[in-house]
Amino acid sequence: MNSTKRPFLFSFFCVLLCLVLVGCFGGSQEPLPELTDVIGVVTLDGKPLADANVTFNPKEGGPSFALTDENGKFTLMFNKDTKGATPGTHVVKIIKEENAEVAGSNLVPAKYNENSTLTADVKKEGPNEFEFNLTSKKK
Repeated sequence: MNSTKRPFLFSFFCVLLCLVLVGCFGGSQEPLPELTDVIGVVTLDGKPLADANVTFNPKEGGPSFALTDENGKFTLMFNKDTKGATPGTHVVKIIKEENAEVAGSNLVPAKYNENSTLTADVKKEGPNEFEFNLTSKKK
C-alpha cells in the first residue's frame, strides 16, 4: 500500500470509530415521554408466575416491559434506566418460556401474548396496580 494513503485510511477509521461510539453511547437523546409508575402481579392457574416477560404496548409511543419475580410481581420499565409507562390504554402481552432454547415452548396461552386479549388503562395520577390472573385451561 502506498505510504500517502495510510494516514488517510487511519484518519478515516478513527472518524468512523468515533461516529459508531457516539451512535451507541449517546450524543443527543430523545426526551422521555410523560411516564407514570406501574406495578402488578401475574398468576397462572392461581400460582405466581415467576420469570415471565410482561410488555405494555400503548396505541402510540414506546412499550414498557418487566420480568416477574418469584412472587409473580413486576415493576414496568420504559428503558433500562427509567421506570414507568405512558398513560393511556395498553395491550398487555405475557410470555413465559418453558425452555428459552426451544421455539414455541411458551407456557402461557396465545390469548395472553401473540393474540392478547389483555388490556390495561394506565392513569396519569395512579395508582397503577394491575393483577393478571391467567388460566392455562380452555374454557
